Amino acid sequence: MKKRFHVLLSITILAAFVLASCAPQPLPTELPVAATKAVVPAAATEAPAAEVPAAETKNVTLEFWTFSDYASDVGGDLMKTFISEFEEAHPGVKINMTGKGGDELNTGIVTSKASNTLPDVYMGTTSQGALFTKINAMKNVHDNWMAMPETYRSQFNEEMIGEVTPEENAMYAIPFTGYSTFLYRNLTVLKAAGIDPNEKVETWDAWLAQMKTINEAGYKGMGSFYNDWWDFTNIYSGAATPEEWGIDFANQKTMINPDKYIQTVKFLEAAKAYGTENGDQDQATTDLFLSNKLAFIVTGPWMDPTFKAAKESNSLDYDYVLIPGATPDNKGGVRGTEFIGFSPDSPNFDLAWEFATYICDEPQLTRWGQALGRFNSNNAAIAKVENSLLQITYEAAVSSLFERPPHFVDAYPGNYYQVLQDNLAQITAGEFTPEEGAEDLIKQLNDTIVNQ
Repeated sequence: MKKRFHVLLSITILAAFVLASCAPQPLPTELPVAATKAVVPAAATEAPAAEVPAAETKNVTLEFWTFSDYASDVGGDLMKTFISEFEEAHPGVKINMTGKGGDELNTGIVTSKASNTLPDVYMGTTSQGALFTKINAMKNVHDNWMAMPETYRSQFNEEMIGEVTPEENAMYAIPFTGYSTFLYRNLTVLKAAGIDPNEKVETWDAWLAQMKTINEAGYKGMGSFYNDWWDFTNIYSGAATPEEWGIDFANQKTMINPDKYIQTVKFLEAAKAYGTENGDQDQATTDLFLSNKLAFIVTGPWMDPTFKAAKESNSLDYDYVLIPGATPDNKGGVRGTEFIGFSPDSPNFDLAWEFATYICDEPQLTRWGQALGRFNSNNAAIAKVENSLLQITYEAAVSSLFERPPHFVDAYPGNYYQVLQDNLAQITAGEFTPEEGAEDLIKQLNDTIVNQ
């Protein structure tokens, strides 16, 4: 297994956790075993009371921004339940939830800060943390966190706490949920091509051999991973370590390993012959998968409800596995952490904090994990959930690369990933060999970082 973080520490639910204020710790390679005794006393399963007079909580509206899929369907229904419970316990308080797509949410935080209209509490990803703190859109909640009972704080995954704690006495959010990507397989296509789904595929070479067989049977292997830098990272992760991805801001240079970049591009160039030119995330690619014409698609747990509905209507037979890597001990994927942040200017911060600590507590995140199959920051909740989707997401996170590391250090240049995107386009168009492309990429990215 590739080295993923600076310190190796196995996590068990029965252990007492100490808040990490330095380097983050790794996710365990297996889900925590369900505790035989309650980890958190009953008193800690409720949100702590806000230290404000009852009169001050009357007729208060909290503006709460979240991701679209957490404001609709199953996630939305559950979030509305949490909100109703909180409002019932706080007469006169109303929480106005607004769902936004990822890009819309990121842009909204920037523009609302500029216009002094930040929501009281909002969700985001740690990949945007440096940008949000740079524009002073995130309140430092370190003291509030440390004031919480140890029985509450000890529920949480140390690494995910570490992600939002970039330095001593600085914590900018509460980690909420995590995500990662993995490989969905169309079992109908595999069987039609004469492939046994039980046959494990551990490497790119074995994966290519399957795609060749699938193509010869009249089907497509997978979509293109050139169309978006995020797609490319899903595959590059199968060759690279965290030390070979992201930006070294101290030395103003990219951390991409040119040899691993070449290796990844050569794999994608070979796979191109057996797949479709549509991007892996394109709707057209999803349609091919749903119509039993495409064997593989890389995405995350958010697509499972769509595939599950198709399976229930008997139009799709599928499963999911880890993304093969360049070697058997390496797997692909992209991972991230979703946090709950707070406006530094909100007059209602105490209530916003109480609401956030409520939905992050074990009873709520246990319900969340059971309903959505998403892993989250609360180890006590994770231990109580048995869900195959949560299991694969958790396992994939161990080997996946983060989107924009390091977090909460400095914002990426606006055109950093566009440089990568353009370079990939030049290689696949034949303007560069993979070797020439890698050399040009490193130069262009370093110039971009220096001149930002």
